Amino acid sequence: MIPRIAAVVILFHPEESVIANIQTYLQDVQTLYIFDNSPSTSKDVLRRIEPSAKIQYLTENRNVGIGTALNIAAKKAVEEHYDYLLSMDQDSAAGQDMVKILLSVANKYSAIGIVTPMHKVQNDLLVSAEHEEEPVLIAMTSGNLVPLAAYNKIGGFNEKLFIDYIDHEYCLRLHINGLSVIQANKAVLFHRVGDLMERKFFGSKVHPTNHNPVRLYYQTRNRFYLKRLYGKSFPEYFKKDREAFWRSVFKILFYEKHRLRKVVMIWRGLRALWRNDFSLVPIS
Repeated sequence: MIPRIAAVVILFHPEESVIANIQTYLQDVQTLYIFDNSPSTSKDVLRRIEPSAKIQYLTENRNVGIGTALNIAAKKAVEEHYDYLLSMDQDSAAGQDMVKILLSVANKYSAIGIVTPMHKVQNDLLVSAEHEEEPVLIAMTSGNLVPLAAYNKIGGFNEKLFIDYIDHEYCLRLHINGLSVIQANKAVLFHRVGDLMERKFFGSKVHPTNHNPVRLYYQTRNRFYLKRLYGKSFPEYFKKDREAFWRSVFKILFYEKHRLRKVVMIWRGLRALWRNDFSLVPIS
């Protein structure tokens, strides 16, 4: 029996480019859930999407966060008897045959939690890999083929994180439960991250992301929350993540705008974790 694949794309004030992005994978799935996380519906963009019996529009008429949106779509896919959920960002486009390659790799493994593609971020060169697929520790949300049996086994996505590090937490929990994350190196996802720019530091290239200051609150709180949960199980991962945190602070201080506000939001994220506070900060 041919596996059934549903996909979900989560919208938040989308640009028109989402229409072309959707067309890169719509033909390879049986259903696409468009989950609109915008506080007001994205009607101007949505009316430009060609009507299709494949597309279901979902919304809670507010921003419920990435974890909740993914869980709503995944549970709907389970109810409708799909085998896999393809999770896509609005800023991501599938490379040629991406979904087919992900599925072919998934079929090779019994204890699989995610199959993820190679991510090509903006102007980065795509590095050819030595192997067709390989195990990895974590994967970004976009482009992942999620077996819904594994999703049910580990209990879905962590909704209290709201945004950022939801993908990391899910992957670490997969590993704890004996399920693997496999990167399919012949499957390519084209992805845009933040407002990425290139700068020079003593001849070396650095890439500040220019995230909204509020995103830094969630990133800081959630990354150190994960360390609290999984630090003893994955020490090498958290060593690298700590180094990445300090690199990001350096780039904010030397290359980005609104430095003071961003540093304040990082501090607020640390303070929220210390207080075990998972309340929301309005995203502008």
